[in-house]
Amino acid sequence: MDIFPDNVPKPVIKTKLPRLDERIESTMQLIYCTSLIIRNSLSPAAVPGDNVAGNAALFLQESTLDKAELDWLEEIKKDPMEQESISLLPSRMVSAFSVDILKDTTEIVEIVALGPVLQRESFRMLLNSLITDFGQAVILDVDLLQGLVDLVQSASSGYLVSDDLIVILSMLRARLQNTHQQSSAHPYYLTLAVSRLLDVMADHKVQDMDRVLEHEPLSGVLSGLQGSSDPYLMYQACYAFQALQYVSNDETVLQAVLKHSTGVVDGLVKATAVMKLDLGAVLEELGKLQKGLASTVEVAGTVYEGAFTVVESGRGTLDSLKEGLGSGKKRPWYAAVRAANALAQAGQLKDLKQLIFEAPCRHDPLFQWGVCQLLGEIAVSPVWAVVTRQQAINLLGYLFKFDRDWGHDESAKAWMLAIVTNLGVNSDHAINIVAHALLQDLKKDHCNSIQHPYPLTTHLPIPTYSPILDRVYNTSYIDNDLNVFRRDRLKEADLPVYIAPMAKANLQARDDDLFPLMKTVQEFLESDRQVMLILGDSGSGKTTFNNHLEQVLLRSYKIGGCIPLFINLPTIARPEEELITKQLKTHDFTDAQIQELKQHHRLVAICDGYDESQLTINLHTYNHLNHPGQWNAKLIIACRTQYLGPEYRDRFVPKSLEINDRYADDLFQEAAIIPFSVDQIQNFINLYVRHNSPPWTAQDYLNKLKAIPNLMDMAKNPFLLTITLETLPSVVAGDSDLSKVRIFRAQLYDVFVEKWLLSNQQRLMFSALSVKDRDVMDRLVKVGFVIQSIGYSTRLASEIFGQQNGNPVVQYIDSTDHDTWRANFFGPQPEVRLLRESSPLARTGNHFRFIHRSILEYFFSRAIFDPDGFGAADDTLSVANSPLSRRSLTSEPSVIQFLCDRVQQSPTFTQQLRTIIEQSKTDPEASQVAANSITILSRAGVRFNGTDLSGVRIPGADLSGAELDSVRFHGADLTGVKFSRSWIRQVDFTEALMSGVQFGERSVSCSFSSDGQVLSMGMSDGAVKLWDASTFHLSKAPRSQSALVSDIVFSPNYQQIASASEDFIIQMWDAEAGQRLQDLAGHTERITSMATKLSLAVWIKPFDFGI
Repeated sequence: MDIFPDNVPKPVIKTKLPRLDERIESTMQLIYCTSLIIRNSLSPAAVPGDNVAGNAALFLQESTLDKAELDWLEEIKKDPMEQESISLLPSRMVSAFSVDILKDTTEIVEIVALGPVLQRESFRMLLNSLITDFGQAVILDVDLLQGLVDLVQSASSGYLVSDDLIVILSMLRARLQNTHQQSSAHPYYLTLAVSRLLDVMADHKVQDMDRVLEHEPLSGVLSGLQGSSDPYLMYQACYAFQALQYVSNDETVLQAVLKHSTGVVDGLVKATAVMKLDLGAVLEELGKLQKGLASTVEVAGTVYEGAFTVVESGRGTLDSLKEGLGSGKKRPWYAAVRAANALAQAGQLKDLKQLIFEAPCRHDPLFQWGVCQLLGEIAVSPVWAVVTRQQAINLLGYLFKFDRDWGHDESAKAWMLAIVTNLGVNSDHAINIVAHALLQDLKKDHCNSIQHPYPLTTHLPIPTYSPILDRVYNTSYIDNDLNVFRRDRLKEADLPVYIAPMAKANLQARDDDLFPLMKTVQEFLESDRQVMLILGDSGSGKTTFNNHLEQVLLRSYKIGGCIPLFINLPTIARPEEELITKQLKTHDFTDAQIQELKQHHRLVAICDGYDESQLTINLHTYNHLNHPGQWNAKLIIACRTQYLGPEYRDRFVPKSLEINDRYADDLFQEAAIIPFSVDQIQNFINLYVRHNSPPWTAQDYLNKLKAIPNLMDMAKNPFLLTITLETLPSVVAGDSDLSKVRIFRAQLYDVFVEKWLLSNQQRLMFSALSVKDRDVMDRLVKVGFVIQSIGYSTRLASEIFGQQNGNPVVQYIDSTDHDTWRANFFGPQPEVRLLRESSPLARTGNHFRFIHRSILEYFFSRAIFDPDGFGAADDTLSVANSPLSRRSLTSEPSVIQFLCDRVQQSPTFTQQLRTIIEQSKTDPEASQVAANSITILSRAGVRFNGTDLSGVRIPGADLSGAELDSVRFHGADLTGVKFSRSWIRQVDFTEALMSGVQFGERSVSCSFSSDGQVLSMGMSDGAVKLWDASTFHLSKAPRSQSALVSDIVFSPNYQQIASASEDFIIQMWDAEAGQRLQDLAGHTERITSMATKLSLAVWIKPFDFGI
């Protein structure tokens, strides 16, 4: 007999496994994925048999996983958040189901299917929800009833408590006692539910079932069903009655002995403990149970009316079934049926067939009924292979036609015929064919059949729809979207070479008091502080660190934790308003999701490029962070050191909510990144060589850096180190005496840009271009592709500084920007597109920027002076057209450094700058260009000692550290000029405009006497200082006002000085003695400037503050 020849793997419904970036498509896919995760999380010792129950246990009995499953598990282990997100979906579905008032059949089927993969808390939430719904239902909901029992049967070990089962059983008993059932089928479904529930109770060995309140009343209800004419109801009642005999109650051992006259072997627990699935042990225990029960009957003095009696008496189906009710005896057929179901559930079909043919109680019609129902369920269930389902039908046919033990009772044959008839009507085609063929064969014997009005399966069907899952995805549960966001951000990350930076506490801290920046940031994140400022020079690695920090926080993120959000500030319009909301919208979060994040989640906003956005406001204060109803967020803000003045803390320190809106220093922290050490440089080089396979070894690079003068100092800047490693083999090729080689920063960038453009030229030439693009590309190559590309980037950099004040990010939307300057660089024209694609630009959506701020600054410096004589810059500096006329470069030290390198390389450029300075004496329009020119020259180390600069206009120039001994500045416009650390001995400042001049201290105002011999300065701390202008020695420093000195002037005869302060007072001084003469009080507002009247020493206040 070729039926069930082998044990097979337990039936498991498998679906397509989703990729990590795909959403779970169906609840069955979710169950499959979650089961795999559960299995993978269990140690070998925990594989079922002891602590895992229900369908999850049966799933876990699979000995091996296929390659697709193993590969999927390997991928999911790399992404803990994705794994956690999948694992949490079932609990969210339970939450959504529990709050839903209207629960239809589809939702019940879907949610109950999750039972085997639920965590205990979610399982119990669902169980309580179903119990409550069932108890409150006026009309019996059969689907809800089946769902409740299915869920109980799927419970893992420890998920159920005795009270659960007793409460449910009590509800079922109450329903059964109700004589006003709304349907004649209701008693059958209720009795079936009681049977299945009692199976679970027997397995869980419930000990505290109250005999008076539950056990005996339920026995009475089941016994009362003897009068029913429905054989299917009778079988279920008989099964339930037998199950009830195996459920412990609170009867004492003495009471049991008195009632039964002897103890009965508790064979059920052993016989149904088929998690061991040892058929030999099962058959042995069933034999002991059969013998034990028979001896019980004899000792009790009763006649055992078992299966043999039924067969021999020839009584009908109903009589056979009623025999099992009311006697209160345990029968072996129940244990055998339980064993058969457990073997089938485990896929041990060969063992099941052997049990059917060798069970000691196989003659009992009730055992035969149970086996027939089991084979019918296998045949109708789509979880089994088609061949297995067909073999279940064939086994029914074999037993019907050839097994003599099964032929003695007509009820069993009638039951088999009813099952086959049902399969021929309600199954799929492959099963219909086999069932129809068998049915035609069986009807030849003219067997009487009984009608089968109930479904063959006793469980809810497999869910084919996923409304709850869809609802969970479509509601504001944010974690799945956060996981997608997290995955996308990690995909974008590309930091193959990263060296952890070191930092000090602030700019004033000692350079030897250092700490790892990442450790300090992590301590900040764990503290109560709310804002951390990270300072560093251009190229020091601020952005690289911020990107790395985002990666670290994203990889370690756990659902419900603090969400890292990287914000490139220049891409955000008006970041002082809704900063976090605007950034989240760039990642396609909806308004509802953003609101949920705002209300229920914590964030750390990693804000990069505070300086590039030219911000001066306090982002924390303006965005009302950590205020009631606002974002719960920490800020990490990166900014170039040179961008901030000495008084910068107020831009970053949060304000206290408790103390009159004052700044709260305890909520603020800062750190300043320091240049790379030699060890860090060496580690960086090792990583670079490992990832890029350059022509030199790591040791070659290190030797060259040490041998070439000043190159190691340049390499302490991380981005400049990268440029150096990329270009150095080309720069020093052929040089034998490296100690005489002089390398400039601008020179390295020249080579880097040329290599970049040549590489991209080759890429484009070998790309699949359209005919039109190919013609344009050929023309560009003919006229010099690299030259054209440099010109493109140079013009773009000039426009970024001119049109956007240096904001490095350019947004281009063709529909709105096609008529603007942006279209010249980002429009769809072939030439523009090809040049853009070859340039060192990065793109994020419709935002474009150079790959590094220093690349932008490099090209802007080329717009000022082109070392190659081509591109955008003219051969001579023009006051009208030069970028030097548009802005002061004092806030752009990197641009100045590039131009300083050009001064060292090109005497022509040096002479151009000197010419502009000279031109400013007669051309007021040249003042800005001249100020920038003298700043560049002095920073480049050009000496001006003894130079006649009388009448030059250089307002705002930075002459810090300049050599200016004996320079004549007579009548010059020196407004706001910085002379900090400058050599200014014997300098002639007579009649020069010197308001706002700085000499290393923070002077707010200054004035020369009319003879040019004395310089008076008003300081920010309220002091007035008098200097000998010929020697520039401090002659007197009397203490003046208590507040900042806003203006200071000499009297016409330069014998008196007047100083005005923000404390509303003007003070008059004796210029010779340095003594205060008089206070002029009574002003109602701060005084910002004063003027003298030549005929009288009368001091007036010409305008109020702010006007």
